[in-house]
Amino acid sequence: MYKKALLLLWAFVFCTLLGMAQTGGTISGTARDASGALIPGATVTVRNVDTGLTRELITGEQGRYSAPNLPVGPYEVQVSLTGFQTEIRKGIELTVGQEAIVNLSLQVGQVAERVEVTAEAAVVEITNATVSSLINQDMIREMPLNGRSFTDLIPLQAGTVLARNNPTASALGGGVKISVTGSRPLTNSFLLDGTDIVDPRGTIPGGITGSSLGVDTVREFRVLTNGYGAEYGRSSGGVFTAITRSGTNQLHGTGFEFFRNAKLDAAKWEDNKFGRHKPPFKRNQFGFTFGGPIQKDKTFFFGGYEGLRDRLGGTTVSDVPNALAHQGILPAGGAVGAPLGCPYQTISINPLQCGVAPGVQQWLDLYPLPNGRDLGNGTAELAFVTSQPTNQDYFTVKLDRSFSPKLSMFVRYTRDASSVTSPGPLPIVSQPQTAKEQYLTVQGDSVFSPTTLNTVRFGMTKSEPLDVYVTQLTSPSMTFIPGQPFNNNGGQLNVTGLASIGNYLDPRGQKYTNLEGSDDVTLIRGTHSLKMGAIFKRMLDYQQAVTAGGGQYTINC
Repeated sequence: MYKKALLLLWAFVFCTLLGMAQTGGTISGTARDASGALIPGATVTVRNVDTGLTRELITGEQGRYSAPNLPVGPYEVQVSLTGFQTEIRKGIELTVGQEAIVNLSLQVGQVAERVEVTAEAAVVEITNATVSSLINQDMIREMPLNGRSFTDLIPLQAGTVLARNNPTASALGGGVKISVTGSRPLTNSFLLDGTDIVDPRGTIPGGITGSSLGVDTVREFRVLTNGYGAEYGRSSGGVFTAITRSGTNQLHGTGFEFFRNAKLDAAKWEDNKFGRHKPPFKRNQFGFTFGGPIQKDKTFFFGGYEGLRDRLGGTTVSDVPNALAHQGILPAGGAVGAPLGCPYQTISINPLQCGVAPGVQQWLDLYPLPNGRDLGNGTAELAFVTSQPTNQDYFTVKLDRSFSPKLSMFVRYTRDASSVTSPGPLPIVSQPQTAKEQYLTVQGDSVFSPTTLNTVRFGMTKSEPLDVYVTQLTSPSMTFIPGQPFNNNGGQLNVTGLASIGNYLDPRGQKYTNLEGSDDVTLIRGTHSLKMGAIFKRMLDYQQAVTAGGGQYTINC
């Protein structure tokens, strides 16, 4: 048994080291002479302009060539054969999932004679029936995005729409929920460099803030809505496949900061109603990217960071006991008479001098005195300015290595840590939420022959959201259950007509890990291309939640 396990491990490592073509696109076509006759045996060289990665091919008996699994980016294709001039086609921009057709034409002459043609590959897809749309790097980085979440561009594509039921982040965070061609949002798949990073809540990854940062680290992504291949696996909805940027032979870097505040924002109705100024608001988004060569044409690096600091103010209006109720003086027949120990009255028109029971006083003191209109039943409105601090830090680093024209691999690690503290219905109540997302992809690509290619990939996704509820109690002894703390343990006091204190559903958290390994083999035989492979996933989902751990009182008046 030990020998078998060791053999399998060795085989996996061996295949990984022999792997060579990145998740990307395909360049294929035919070679013909001036009369239109097909030319077999011509040498075709496909070269990535940014990194120098080359792929050498020989046209088959029908004059065809195909270079699958190429990294996205700008390319040039060169074809040569004894007795003909060498032709070079430039200006080919290969995108993720694209099958670019580049047909070549050779003229009689010497090989040393070179004919250069600059032309883009046709954008019309004629080699497969996949229904998809591409969001390229110009659209990602140039279009105005509120919050710089690149996934906001997905609902702009045909066949996609925000889910009507809870389109935003879930209680434990996550990105938006999107329905593709009428399917449920939980059936979608999101691939980052070929690794599935959909979180356990079934949403597009976005941390606790709901924003998918890293606009400047994503090169492009494609939305597949229908007719996609079996290689995408398990998804019956849509597939969103994104490719991160890589380093090139040139050093490149960017730095940025976006700032926004409340100076140009209009006051909300609640602010005008209570005669208050606009709540404060300030947002800073800043970061940088940097990439280049470690060894020209061989090894490249790329890294990026983006930070978000958001301080969103607001006005919250809640119902609290009025000043008389704090003294135990209630209107006759008032809704809050019974909770304070006073008999329920319906005939007397005079205020009831009920007093406050000793055990109730410390809980009653948690409610601040109102500053708004009196509702006439022992309660009044409390309006106060709230603050919702939000922090998010997104970091990614990628290393590409080309060992030879037949062997290359890359490693990418991404970390996204975020936190939000949401205000509660009272100034003493808040709801801190945190999340940490981590994504790792290791991919190796190999060309065993011009007609046989192999891709091996290992991926890891880790998600750790946590949601708590904090109440600032006046005494640690305040609890409904002896030995069980009320604060941050699912304690709740809920009185009809008053703002609730605590939340019986918190704390709750989750630790999710998805480990996956896959192997894809592409075989080219004449005019036919066959792709086969397998994927293995191990999902570990540990959830923890406390329901009314600190006790719950619900008083209906």
